[in-house]
Amino acid sequence: MIRTIALAVAMAAAAALPAVAADTSADATTGSSATPRDFTAKLSAQAYQNQLRNIAAGRGYVVTSDFSQSGSGHWVARALKDGKPLTVAVKMPPRDLPAYIN
Repeated sequence: MIRTIALAVAMAAAAALPAVAADTSADATTGSSATPRDFTAKLSAQAYQNQLRNIAAGRGYVVTSDFSQSGSGHWVARALKDGKPLTVAVKMPPRDLPAYIN
């Protein structure tokens, strides 16, 4: 029984490897030469966007656009509340953010 389960896990892992390899080769064909630092910055920007969305969602808003930083330091986005479109602003503590967000 254990051997059967181990064989099934090994076959599933082997089947997943070509899919992962195909995803990485797609980046090479687009000509992008992203560095690990660029990738980390993009992940950080996405995480920050998600944090802002969670703050707005906690107050009952459904955010429909990406956040952008206003001149006053607020993060502004379009949202819906009770089916009505409006603009929301979230004040976050200052922090160095990658240029991908702005």
